[in-house]
Amino acid sequence: MCISDECDEGRRSFLATAAVAMVGLTAAKITAQTPKYPHDQKVVTRVLDDPSITHGPIVFQHAKKDTNVDGFLARPKAEGRYPIVIVIAGNVITEEYIPNTCAALAVAGYVGLAPNIFHVVPESAQTTEERRKASMGHSDSDALLDINAGIDYLRRQPFVQEDGG
Repeated sequence: MCISDECDEGRRSFLATAAVAMVGLTAAKITAQTPKYPHDQKVVTRVLDDPSITHGPIVFQHAKKDTNVDGFLARPKAEGRYPIVIVIAGNVITEEYIPNTCAALAVAGYVGLAPNIFHVVPESAQTTEERRKASMGHSDSDALLDINAGIDYLRRQPFVQEDGG
């Protein structure tokens, strides 16, 4: 083990050289992955950008309780009545996959609704323990009532098939 200033300088020099080498290797890898021709580039298509659909957050009245439930709704823009699909998320509806799922359903000709069955949990609840405590009084039966409130909301909309699909 070396404890002199000379050894410390050697370690610093080694670490600086290693860092420069890593940066160089990373830059070479990125350059190798960059397409040389425009037609080599992969185009990423986001279903939420599809111009044939409309989507966004909604709020609907809970039928059995004196409260509102929020959700995410996506549907085709074209005039008509469409079948519905309820997207029941195991997480808050702001997770990216939930709006994407609803939008993909809309592209396929459905009305996709993700009711927020976690609406009783405030956005300020950051930890698992805070979220658990906030949702203690909200049972599975309450979540089913939230889902049914979403279905009732959709049945009143002019773009939904009368039998719901």
